[in-house]
Amino acid sequence: MDRRPSLRDIERRSGISRDAGETVHEYFQRDEFREFADEAEIRAVQNVIHQLQFAQEFSIREEEEDAVESFYKKLSDHESSINTSEDYTHEVEDRAEVAAQASETSPTSSIRTERDGSASSPSSSQISNDETVVSGSASTDAETSHSRPGTYRRRRVFSLEIYKKYLQWRDTALGNPRATRALLLVTLVLFSAPVGMASATHSPAGEVASTGSSATTDNPNTNITFVAAQGTETGFGPGIFAYNDAGELIWQHNHYFRKYFDVDPIGDDKLIIIAQKHRWSNESAGYPWVAAIYNWRTDTLIREFPVPPVTHDVDYVGGDSFIAANLQSHLRSEHHDDFVRVAKERGWIADDRKNFSHNLYQLNLSTGEIEWEYKFKEHFPRSAGEGYSKGYTHLNDVDVVDNGTAILASPRNFDRVILINKSTKELRWTLGEEDNYDILNEQHNPALLRVDPPVVLVADSENRRVVEYQRLSNGTWAQTWKFEPLDLADNSGFGTRDLAWPRDADRFPNGNTLITASAGGHVLEVTPDKEVVWSVSEIEKVYEAERLRYGDEPRGPPMSELREVDLDIEKENTATGSSSGPFSVLGEYYYLASWVIPAWITESAFYSLHFVLLVALVWGRYEWLLWRRADP
Repeated sequence: MDRRPSLRDIERRSGISRDAGETVHEYFQRDEFREFADEAEIRAVQNVIHQLQFAQEFSIREEEEDAVESFYKKLSDHESSINTSEDYTHEVEDRAEVAAQASETSPTSSIRTERDGSASSPSSSQISNDETVVSGSASTDAETSHSRPGTYRRRRVFSLEIYKKYLQWRDTALGNPRATRALLLVTLVLFSAPVGMASATHSPAGEVASTGSSATTDNPNTNITFVAAQGTETGFGPGIFAYNDAGELIWQHNHYFRKYFDVDPIGDDKLIIIAQKHRWSNESAGYPWVAAIYNWRTDTLIREFPVPPVTHDVDYVGGDSFIAANLQSHLRSEHHDDFVRVAKERGWIADDRKNFSHNLYQLNLSTGEIEWEYKFKEHFPRSAGEGYSKGYTHLNDVDVVDNGTAILASPRNFDRVILINKSTKELRWTLGEEDNYDILNEQHNPALLRVDPPVVLVADSENRRVVEYQRLSNGTWAQTWKFEPLDLADNSGFGTRDLAWPRDADRFPNGNTLITASAGGHVLEVTPDKEVVWSVSEIEKVYEAERLRYGDEPRGPPMSELREVDLDIEKENTATGSSSGPFSVLGEYYYLASWVIPAWITESAFYSLHFVLLVALVWGRYEWLLWRRADP
């Protein structure tokens, strides 16, 4: 006999799965076997399997051997009928079933038969109806079949059918190279169309338009919006850009290397700019992170002074004094010591000081004296943020408010906005709680619209919304206004993802709100009724925006002064801005990719690029198969 019967092999090839707890005898009593084999053949196979499991000596009569061979021949025909042709079966076995065959018992030797009649085989009646699964090496096939799910065979057949379709397509494609190449080319062009359209309609921020008068303001020279673009990590698009009423770019500053964060108007002609001036590796150029005072009308630099690495905000206090938000960690940043060295050289800090991190500090450039300092580690525990070595505060904003008596600060990693009494360094109030994302989630650039009662407008970044809160007499906060993705989508030309990661919000005296949406690359001016009345787009990781005529951090009216707002009941502060379902995963993927790709690559173009790459890989594979077939 040329084949050694195996329960696992029969189950795999017949498509008849053995149920858990089912004995061998019960298994072979199924009607499915009788659809392609007769009783004698089934009993012969069952007898051989029984002997292999239980008998110490094996013997088989000649007629039973013939019956077993006949069973396997019919099993092969049955397998071909439920799978595919014999040629396809061989190809699949060669290519797709190597792993499956390696795990099965191979018929390495034929079963020795006794033809002298000295030994007799047990009759079918000797096979007990009470037979159960046996332990030991002989029962490996039975145990495997018990643990195999009943749907395995159907899934495998489906996979092989898919592979069959591939082989059929491959043979057809290889036989018609001209038609196949034409099809691939058309597919490539179709998937490239969204990318081409995005590129064709792109208006780079670096292309300066001619300055023209605006019909919507009496003084177009002051109704200018300055925008700070951080740019991507690969260096696309950083700079300061000035737009007029018509959304035309009229001026830019991109002389520095990258990561422009702050842009604050000082008067009518000057700006404070923060950026990384050059690469760290360019040691001969000096310390790279600077705050610059720049006359944008004459395009001349007035003054530069060093700031800690990746500083997001410096505010002008008056005279020669500036206040800065230092987010650096002495345990995390390799460049922390570089700023400490520069500060010591300038006499700003004592020679014996080693740690200058996670603090607010007011510096007088004329005297070189730090006039005021607030160290977060002295007022908040390590648990307030992400730990001293993981970013801790990530301070991203500081404003001098209430006639210089208080400091508004935004420690992003605390999920809080705080107001500090400048003289006592005690907290007047706190908005938000660490990890209570219903209120704030890694916010940016809050603005204090009113001191009493406190009203705060803030870009609630990770919740993907801009929200306004008013403090009630009982110390709680009521949500009085919010602008979220669904509100933006109500405006023509925008979708819910265009508000991804807002990082700045200012309230104008007319009640409109200026918003930057970093991941979407948009700057939006919206009315209290959430209508977009002005916008510019395709700005690489836009960070901050300021309208020149209103100065730095304008404090327009809160919503309670513009409309009736119920302040008797505390509002439920739930974050509803983020999308849900499978699109949220895709949205996060595109958001992460936006850090390295240009802003003109829209979301649809981004996904189309994946299909373009896939088609290109398929085409490359096809050309390789043609070459392989032609190669003797």
